[in-house]
Amino acid sequence: MTKFSRLPRKSRADDRERHDMASAASKVALVLETMRSHPDGASVGEIAHVMGVTREAATRFLKSLVHEQLLDYEQRTDLYFLGVRLIGIGSAAAARIGPVDGLYDPMLRFSREFRVPVMFSHTRGADTFVLFRAQPAQFGAVIVPLGHTRPTHATAAGRVSLAFGNQEMLADVERAGMRKYTDRTVHTMEELHAELERASRQGYLAASEEINVGQHVIAVPVLNHRRRALACLAVSLIDRVQFERQQQELVTELQRLSQSASQLFTYGHGMLHAV
Repeated sequence: MTKFSRLPRKSRADDRERHDMASAASKVALVLETMRSHPDGASVGEIAHVMGVTREAATRFLKSLVHEQLLDYEQRTDLYFLGVRLIGIGSAAAARIGPVDGLYDPMLRFSREFRVPVMFSHTRGADTFVLFRAQPAQFGAVIVPLGHTRPTHATAAGRVSLAFGNQEMLADVERAGMRKYTDRTVHTMEELHAELERASRQGYLAASEEINVGQHVIAVPVLNHRRRALACLAVSLIDRVQFERQQQELVTELQRLSQSASQLFTYGHGMLHAV
């Protein structure tokens, strides 16, 4: 008997367990990637197509994710969304960029004064994480945690951060590919480079109906002392007239808010890493 014969042999049960775990992890990853590319909800058919399974098999798997609160299901639209538990996990992971609670009060004041929601996001390569927003309420404004993920190329917030980011981020966007959501979505490298040039020149970006029809956005980067993007502040409006009428005023005030945020993150307790 050789010394190798004393080693325990791998059982078929062990092999099956490893295969099942890898298969489950792969399925979850496919579902989450589908949800990332469908921020407004994904249907069973769309998810089944990505997973390469039947609608019935996809439905059974999705029900298990809903049960675990990783996904939410809306019966009215028959669509699946990221669940509250997963958003909480994502928000905790995003918190690694540093505490941002010092920005709550100035964002609340901004939202109260202009009666518009203002969002705080952080871009990492092809993904832009919308962490929270201050939004108008009946008696002032409130902070709403989000944890949403948006494709960098298709959002003004992502592109303005990219314009003040680095070449690795741009390469990451190119590798990930660019999807067209509406007729106004930036979805080619030529369009993207033109947008980055515009953002670098004027210091902000304004865009309409990139992902959602009827949504108009103004985005301003939060920069460090080397003029590298730490994060982004953006307002979202659904009234085109208000968007066009107040655009310059909102840009000016957002830039002031951005300067306050930059000082907070550079010299205060909320240290962020440049993208």
